[in-house]
Amino acid sequence: VVVLATPWEATEALVRSLDLGGRVVIDTTNPLAFPELSLVVETSAGELIQGWEPGARVVKAFSSVGTDVMADARFGDLRPAMWVAGDDAGAKATALGLAEALGFEGIDAGGIGRSRALEQMAVLWIAHARVAGPEHALAVLRR
Repeated sequence: VVVLATPWEATEALVRSLDLGGRVVIDTTNPLAFPELSLVVETSAGELIQGWEPGARVVKAFSSVGTDVMADARFGDLRPAMWVAGDDAGAKATALGLAEALGFEGIDAGGIGRSRALEQMAVLWIAHARVAGPEHALAVLRR
């Protein structure tokens, strides 16, 4: 498993310099311009990374919470949601298992095209963090 946790501007060069064929690649990047919090790509980071290395098994995950929540995902009896998007079922299972092991509720978001929605969720999370601080996460409530 390779985790991409790079500044967006460095991601393409790094991906193209590595042999990622056959590997599970967890994309945690968000292609954002700061300080305005706007996406700087027309598709998504997840889709672009998959295109730069077609042999890789790319999944988008771990991009919509901050480091404080990553370090400690406990929120009492609730578990924060961690959506995972990707086209490879085995790669998604790996990322979902990692999310669960870290204390998140792993949720299958669908194919790599859903990276677009997950990156928009990151925009929402960051905007809220600017106002309320980083100690929050999204969760799914069920009846």
